[in-house]
Amino acid sequence: MGRFSCCGEDFIKYTPSKMFCWNPTCRKQITRLVVYYSCESKELDLKVTICRSCYNTKQHSTDKFELMFNVSVIKSDLKKFKNDSTEYVTEVQCIQCKKLFHAALDVKFLDACIMFINDYWQNGYQCLDCSPDDSRHNPQMLHLADKLKTTKLEVYLEQRIMQYLAKQTLSDTDSELCRNLYIKVVQSVYCEFNVQKQIKQLYGTFLPDSCRYRRRMFLLFQKNDNADVALFACYAQEYDDKCVGANRSRVMIAYLDSVKFFEPPNHRRNIYFELIIGYLEYMKGLGYEHAYIWINAPQRGIDYIFYNHPKEQHIPTQTQLEKWYDTLLDYGKRAGVLKKVQNIEEEILSDYKIGDEIYKLPYMDGDHWPDTIEEILTNIKEEKPLITKEEMIHALSTQLVKMFRANKQVCKSVSFAIVRMIRQVIGSRLTRLIPHVKQFLFIYFNDTVDTPSTIDNENENINYQLFSSREMFLEFSSQHYLEFGNLRRAKFSTMRIIYELTKSSYQCNKCFKPYEIHHHRGRDNTLALCEKCSNHPHQEVHSLDHNQIPLAQQTSITATTQQPSVSLNGNQISDTNCLRCVSLKAGLQIESEKTKYWESKAQYWEKNAKKSEENAKKSEENAKKSEENAKYWEKEAKHERERADGREYELLKLMDNLRKEFNDQLAVLTAKQP
Repeated sequence: MGRFSCCGEDFIKYTPSKMFCWNPTCRKQITRLVVYYSCESKELDLKVTICRSCYNTKQHSTDKFELMFNVSVIKSDLKKFKNDSTEYVTEVQCIQCKKLFHAALDVKFLDACIMFINDYWQNGYQCLDCSPDDSRHNPQMLHLADKLKTTKLEVYLEQRIMQYLAKQTLSDTDSELCRNLYIKVVQSVYCEFNVQKQIKQLYGTFLPDSCRYRRRMFLLFQKNDNADVALFACYAQEYDDKCVGANRSRVMIAYLDSVKFFEPPNHRRNIYFELIIGYLEYMKGLGYEHAYIWINAPQRGIDYIFYNHPKEQHIPTQTQLEKWYDTLLDYGKRAGVLKKVQNIEEEILSDYKIGDEIYKLPYMDGDHWPDTIEEILTNIKEEKPLITKEEMIHALSTQLVKMFRANKQVCKSVSFAIVRMIRQVIGSRLTRLIPHVKQFLFIYFNDTVDTPSTIDNENENINYQLFSSREMFLEFSSQHYLEFGNLRRAKFSTMRIIYELTKSSYQCNKCFKPYEIHHHRGRDNTLALCEKCSNHPHQEVHSLDHNQIPLAQQTSITATTQQPSVSLNGNQISDTNCLRCVSLKAGLQIESEKTKYWESKAQYWEKNAKKSEENAKKSEENAKKSEENAKYWEKEAKHERERADGREYELLKLMDNLRKEFNDQLAVLTAKQP
């Protein structure tokens, strides 16, 4: 038996976190036992890491590094470290019985054995044996996905999933699991990225200085044993009709990621298909006409969105992933959402003219082609510095079309000298840039199918810093050990993610200003105060503390808390941060938004029930008819057997008569012979 009372083990190690250089032009992984430089970020609750080679590029201690996530660091602030440390799950001790438990005393970490968040236990931790009725032992019940803000896209996707599940045959257990699915939009904000320098110089005013798009991310959660688990994530870029060129009215599926804990597993793939196709259908309803996907399979050990996938989870190869997308898009065609899908060769080279590819090729943030085009132009200029603009366009077109057509002969109008120069320049230097044409898919929405008219655009931005980019979320997950390697860690990590999303919306009970660092006061630790009000010399009075409120007001408050249904918008709950009320408050805020959804769901099930009853009646009638037919044919068969027996008797009798007649004639002939 170890020192700890929770599991008997002495020390539990975290999986060593993956470090990457924050230099946006580097982004190399800092492997184990390698020297790196680091400091705490002033802008973010994260640790800045820079590799040795990038650190040595600055000569003076006052030089500044411009890093990812808009972070700036002076060289003198960086300290030297070696990536050889091992992080252990920290311990927490009960202030009453003195037992030790595996936990984290810092909110940056999550526990291994007890559900512990330091903000809830500022006066010291009390174990479950010492305080069995304390609600703080179940912080995951206060931070559930269904209590986050609801958007129209979420309701639309949830309805689509429920319609799919209604058509399936599910056991009671599977049906309960599938009903506990929640989609949450955690990022929906307008972004801009700059058009790179050389392509801008080449095409001039046709290309804008920057491209504007809406970045959207949504997550799929499933409640498993009263705790939410994040299962699926999607980052998308939405370019509206104000964009130019091939970006106009186009959606890009930038990143998809999932972990294998969906239940029941046999419906996992189709649920994900419904999510993606449902999202594209929703975008079609907003006026978008096309979609674009770059299929790029991850390497083992490289995470796209979720940090530290299960070791036993299959990582698809490039070919397997392309087949998965083919199945997905066929699914969308059968659903009537998608009309046509083309690869990049079919899209760009149809009705091709020299230089057209830049007008047909999407120019999107993080895509393969912006960097590829820039590198091609750089190499051409290095080989022939005095090349003209027209020759540059011809050279770029030749190389791009060469990629699209897999090295087939392309532009006859280009001079032999330029083609030879391109072959010499590109040669083996840019072979790593040549992708397979099936990696890039251009999708056309079906304009013949009416999309529900209830869809309209949501102007409100949802901008959580945690999900401002997938790199930010991965960095946060890595430094805070938000792992998804097994179901238990996935539950803890999901709880922390939802906690991060909800804490930014807290409001001080005194000054009513939003805060992040909060303190709990009052006789039951349910009074939430900001840093300033927590240090105020006056006595704290809880708005729901019955010992501090006149009796007449206590009656109305008690009635409100006992009968929450009388106020669907939650206006009667005066304390927005009470840890016992936050669940009720959040539930009331979204109840009115989901009423129509659940009513439509009930109507759908009632309609299916009526159809089932009608089918059952028809089946009974058919069964009766079948029984009558069976009796009729059985009777006919009996008659046929009797007829057959009669025919057989007559045949035997005829054969006997013939035999006798033959014998008689034979006897007569024998008698006549001498």
